[in-house]
Amino acid sequence: SIQKHLLERIGDYDLFAHVADDSDTWTVELFEPTKLVVVNQPELDEKNYILRTGRGVIGVQQVLRMFWSMEEANKLKQQAEAERGEKYDWVIRLRPDTQFFSHIEDLATCDPRSIYIPTFCNYWG
Repeated sequence: SIQKHLLERIGDYDLFAHVADDSDTWTVELFEPTKLVVVNQPELDEKNYILRTGRGVIGVQQVLRMFWSMEEANKLKQQAEAERGEKYDWVIRLRPDTQFFSHIEDLATCDPRSIYIPTFCNYWG
């Protein structure tokens, strides 16, 4: 669904992936990433974040690792921008386990200075 509803609609793109080394890692190669980094995720300092979470949260390690990985992917993008001498028009950040049932908005009709969050999933965006 990512290929059909997102990547094919964009046309020309670079895809940067910073992923955990696990049994599903190979699936990212289906998207033929421009740059792929596979790592063993570190144990990150939780700094008592668990004390500031809501009911039902049993750990924050996976969230901290997701943010760490987002930061590392952004570094890959910044390195590519420096090498090519220009910034990308758009940055789309998504989880590989997101399933799309319809096309994304036509980027030509969107404001590149804005942030767009799809209104689906458990948190309505």
